[in-house]
Amino acid sequence: VTPLTIAGFANMKALSTRNDAPEKASRPFDADRDGFVLGEGAGGVILESL
Repeated sequence: VTPLTIAGFANMKALSTRNDAPEKASRPFDADRDGFVLGEGAGGVILESL
């Protein structure tokens, strides 16, 4: 997540505007949602033969 990425999504009006309660901003299945919240994450899977 970089400032340029955030600015791009903000200009497209794709980000959520409900910033009053940050813990409630991300509501992917809510009928009244108004955008999404950017975040970062990672995962990994290691497969080994026995």
